[in-house]
Amino acid sequence: MTARIIDGKARAERATAAIKVQIAARVAAGKPPP
Repeated sequence: MTARIIDGKARAERATAAIKVQIAARVAAGKPPP
């Protein structure tokens, strides 16, 4: 198995973007933001 370099900054940006979408959907459904 070869080692892979993980770009933590890019990974964090993708995760943050996905969470923002989920929060926006939650707020649009009338629920309070977390």
